[in-house]
Amino acid sequence: MTLLMREQENIEKGIERGIKQGIEQVNDLNMILLEQNRTEDLKRAAWDKEYQLKLMQELL
Repeated sequence: MTLLMREQENIEKGIERGIKQGIEQVNDLNMILLEQNRTEDLKRAAWDKEYQLKLMQELL
């Protein structure tokens, strides 16, 4: 395996890890909002990504 191939593989693994972490954060946020009966916030966070980030900073 060449150095370039290893670097590409490491980049792909890093991207996969980042995607998994992002999914976990969104799921954690969703669970918190559901536990707090904040369904309107959950609905808004699903389509308003800036609001979702704000809630993540506030709650996670």
